[in-house]
Amino acid sequence: MKHIFFTVPFILFLFLHINAQRKELPPIDVESVNFTIGKTFSDFMFKGPNGRYNTMGLSGNTYSLSAGIDLGKVEYLHWIRPELTYYEVNARSLFENVATNWEMKYLGMGVSYLLEVVNRERFCLSPGININLSYMIRGQQSVGDLTYNLRQKGYFSLWNFQAGPLLNSRLEINKKIALFLEYRFAFGLNQIEKDVNEKTRIFAHFASLGFTYKF
Repeated sequence: MKHIFFTVPFILFLFLHINAQRKELPPIDVESVNFTIGKTFSDFMFKGPNGRYNTMGLSGNTYSLSAGIDLGKVEYLHWIRPELTYYEVNARSLFENVATNWEMKYLGMGVSYLLEVVNRERFCLSPGININLSYMIRGQQSVGDLTYNLRQKGYFSLWNFQAGPLLNSRLEINKKIALFLEYRFAFGLNQIEKDVNEKTRIFAHFASLGFTYKF
């Protein structure tokens, strides 16, 4: 999984470099820098040896920094948006009157593809898809009065690979600055539970407010 973390930006850099050397290809421009801040509402799909456990979703924070790459103006606008992300995943379970809480913090790298389907004066609406590979920088699990460090205990994988749809709505303030609201749904593609008798995937909703600076 570590190789994927470094391969994504390398492939993107190589693609842009090759495109810059070939004049016959459509121009690809890095047109903007985007910063978002928002909330995460996360939950687990958790199945133990005795069947499926019900968990309750909890909220956390999320931040991202991305670059907007214009893939050429045709009938619609196509965008690729590589990004760095920080987000928190929290969940809670109650089994036999014993509460279990999970709190994990991730630092990740991802890329989004957006298709601009509405462009009316200063308002734009763009659905798309995002993939993200993240590394757990902090994690703890509380069972009753006991608290465990998930990184030290090794109960969970440190990597979370997720993907899902997104919807971006943007309002241009002027030629340089735009504000936007964005919603994402992310579903974990890999099992994060290391116990072979248990299966756990993360799924989360992200709601963010951000701004764009155009070059």
